[in-house]
Amino acid sequence: MPSMAGNTHIGQRELNEDCYFADVELGLAVVADGMGGHKHGEVASAIVVETLRREANNGNALDAAIRESHLEVKRGVEAGRGGQGMGSAVVAAKFDGHDYEICWIGDCRAYLWDGELVQVTRDHSYVEQLLSLGAMTWEEAQGSSVRNMITQAVGVSPDEELEVGIVHGTLGAGQELLLCSDGLNDVLTGQAIGDILDGGGSLEERCGQLVEAVVQAGGRDNVTALLVAPDANAGASSRPPAVSVARRDGSVEYFSTEGISVFGALEDARPANAEEADRTSVRMAPKISARPKKAAASPVRPAPGRTARGAPGFVSSLLQGVAIGCLIVGLLAAANWYFG
Repeated sequence: MPSMAGNTHIGQRELNEDCYFADVELGLAVVADGMGGHKHGEVASAIVVETLRREANNGNALDAAIRESHLEVKRGVEAGRGGQGMGSAVVAAKFDGHDYEICWIGDCRAYLWDGELVQVTRDHSYVEQLLSLGAMTWEEAQGSSVRNMITQAVGVSPDEELEVGIVHGTLGAGQELLLCSDGLNDVLTGQAIGDILDGGGSLEERCGQLVEAVVQAGGRDNVTALLVAPDANAGASSRPPAVSVARRDGSVEYFSTEGISVFGALEDARPANAEEADRTSVRMAPKISARPKKAAASPVRPAPGRTARGAPGFVSSLLQGVAIGCLIVGLLAAANWYFG
């Protein structure tokens, strides 16, 4: 049975809206990142964790549990628990022995570490959509003012539009699974995360080191890290489609694999506007329905310092303009946005 440990810090916020849960007997690990500020994001994340724990105890599937937590947050608002507009991002892993299922909504992430750090979840975010459409370059994404704007949130998205992300794998000997809120990856580069995971020490110690590194770097947001490691009986691993973020030797090679697109503004460098990311404002971008023409670009994300291959500057600017136009139209039509 895998072992688990977690750590969280309020950062520079008034409240810690993050909530995590780790239970070896249940085989359940959860990180929830509440949103809403004075609309009680901390209540939303607590409801999510409570619901996933209850549903796991009842033997229900993880994706169904997340959908149930979505309804529970809405019921909480109706019952006067929390406030209208509160919501949460979440990532959770359910283990059966060393086999796992990871489910998520929003921009909480899951990484695997075995000397190479790979991201196995893809953010439900506006920037993610622009990247997948070829309407934004990786360099533009890193400094984008909307990089924390998400397209799905538990408790706020319309029920029929909630799409739970799901991947499966097997945690093998020498591997570790990291679940985190965006307060971690918004501040620490992939290489910095890998260096801490590679530094030795217990799961508890390294979770603490990850969180402390964010605090020392001046991270404003709440930050949570949860690590899962296999026991001595672990066998061969099975890794879901993923994107490489960092390697033990310091080299980085980004790649896409069948079944998942290259995603996220992965961590070459800390984004210029990381200090300005504010989860106290719960806003969500609409999903893009009018898909701009995709630029002819390599599916491989360039290593740091390299320029992404794609359309010439004029075409790239035109595509981004079209995408931004779609956003403006969507804003007029959307009742709620979530700013993650």
